[in-house]
Amino acid sequence: MSNSKSLLSIKNLSIETEQLRLIKNFNLELKAGECKGISAPTGTGKTTLFNYIAGLLPQKEYTITGELVKAPDLKIAYVFQEPRLIPGLSALKNVMLPLENILEPERAISASRIWLERFKLSNKADALPNNLSGGEQQRVNLARAFAYLAAGGDGLLLLDEPFASQDEENAQNIQSLIKEMLFMQKKSALIISHDKDMLAQICSEVHGF
Repeated sequence: MSNSKSLLSIKNLSIETEQLRLIKNFNLELKAGECKGISAPTGTGKTTLFNYIAGLLPQKEYTITGELVKAPDLKIAYVFQEPRLIPGLSALKNVMLPLENILEPERAISASRIWLERFKLSNKADALPNNLSGGEQQRVNLARAFAYLAAGGDGLLLLDEPFASQDEENAQNIQSLIKEMLFMQKKSALIISHDKDMLAQICSEVHGF
């Protein structure tokens, strides 16, 4: 792994608001094929860190110091803790959304169906989000992220509680698919989870705040 390409490097990162210091002198490097985890109490800045990496943090509200370096053209797929699906679109259409501008229509449909099947949702392709359980919605969310990164290029998975609302079988399947993405596609992953045992099975390091 030492010769793998660095996809993300964080050096001495601190993030604070006027009232609260959330992150202090945080350091992390992620290489292609590598997974690291974060497990810490609620309110300690985990999601703030993810939002910053993804470029979603409203920086006017925060004081940020330190260094964040991403590989050129790094693709980031962020899976939020709560499913963020388009209510009026089927599961298949939701997965297809990030593929529509990078793949031909037939390939986008085919790739989306493959990932729905891999997340055990092949019979839910035409279902609207409101007709899916919370666990199924989250797996559609995951399928969308995986389909996007598998389409090519350097990629980073940012996963916020990906095993929540899943039974043991589906949680183990998600774990296997993450490992496969890291090994076969040479992507990297940073995962928030309260399930330290699951993180230990996937990640080379587990950080706390």
